[in-house]
This record gives sequence, C-alpha cells and structure tokens, in this order.
Amino acid sequence: MKITKLKAFGDSFVYGSDLLDNNDEDLNPSKLTWTARSAELMGLDYECYARPGVGNNHIAQQVLQHADPESLCIINWTWIDRWEFFDIVENKWTTVRPTGTEDHPLAEIYYKYLQSELQDKWQSLNYVYSTHEYLRRNKIKFVSHIMDELLLDLTHHCPKYIGRLQNDIRDDIQRWPYYTTFLTWSQMNNFDISDNLHPLEEAHEAGANLWQETYESLIK
Repeated sequence: MKITKLKAFGDSFVYGSDLLDNNDEDLNPSKLTWTARSAELMGLDYECYARPGVGNNHIAQQVLQHADPESLCIINWTWIDRWEFFDIVENKWTTVRPTGTEDHPLAEIYYKYLQSELQDKWQSLNYVYSTHEYLRRNKIKFVSHIMDELLLDLTHHCPKYIGRLQNDIRDDIQRWPYYTTFLTWSQMNNFDISDNLHPLEEAHEAGANLWQETYESLIK
C-alpha cells in the first residue's frame, strides 16, 4: 500500500511549542518541526496529533486512534513521570506532571505518595510495547524516538520484567546521534533553545535533514 501521509505523535517537541509559527493556545501544530519538514521533503501530506504536556498514555491512544497503513507514523515518546488518568468528574483524560502539581488537586497527592520510577518505567514500557505490536500487526510503518533516557535505563529500578520489555522495544527506538534525544543532540550542537527547553527552528531543520534517509527508506 502506498504511503501518502506522515503522521506525527508526541508532546511539545513534535507539536512545536515556542517555534515562530506556533501558539499553544490555538492548538495548531507548527509546520516548522522536524516531522513537518520531513513530510515536506518527502512530498507527503502531514498530520500532527502531538500536544504539549501530555504523557505516554495519551500518545499511545492517539497512535491507535489515527494510525493507518497509508501513513508513516513518527512517534516521540515523552518523559515517563507524566501521569494520566480518567477524571470521572470532568469526564475526560487528564495529565499531571511533577512541574505542574498545581494543575489538578490529585497531582500533589500522586507525586507525594504514589509516584515511583519503577512504576513510571513499567507503565510507559507497556504503552510503547503494545503500541509497537499494534502497528506491526496492522502493517503500519513507524519510527519511534524517546525524550526520556530513563525508559531504557538499566542502572536503577530494572528487575527482570522491566529488562525484558526494554529488550523487546530497544531495537524499535531510533536514537539521535551519540545515542541521545532530540533535546540533548540540539544542546550538543549549540542550536538555539527556548527558555522552556524547546529546540528552535535551526534544530528542527537539521533534524529533518538528519532523519530524511531513514524515513524515506520506510516509504519505498
């Protein structure tokens, strides 16, 4: 089946927060991100389902909601300590983050009494693993990147059940040069980065050029 679209999934780094053509309030993703520019370079239509501040639960849901065999899916998994739950009062999925505990009354309780790196790893690894399996079973081409080194960390909180999931997804994760993330790679190359730690236009343009060959190999 011919691939005609590039669909992007992730958080603010794929959404394009702090880029020149972006305003987080209007929920219109930037066309200057490396994923948008990659689609342009390959002559593919572009659809972005990334949102600022979301967690890996949300990202997995969006992939299953929107991925299809006519699309190349680029997934940028986010930090594992973001927690998502279904708020029955608001009747919607809600994301809380360690840096935004004032955003929801349950956030402070969760991070004080319930959150742990072991649980974060276990949950995110399951989201990644099940999403990759869904894409493979449905013959959907994809590339996964990560923002959080802890997802594959072997030093701490790595019992056998964690290590086995890490081994199963490791080959599916495309790392940036020097085995890094987009942010770390941008910092190493001295690209401009916003006060909110978002790499800016030059980094995204360089990222599109960096990944073009890899992405193109999947649509031939």
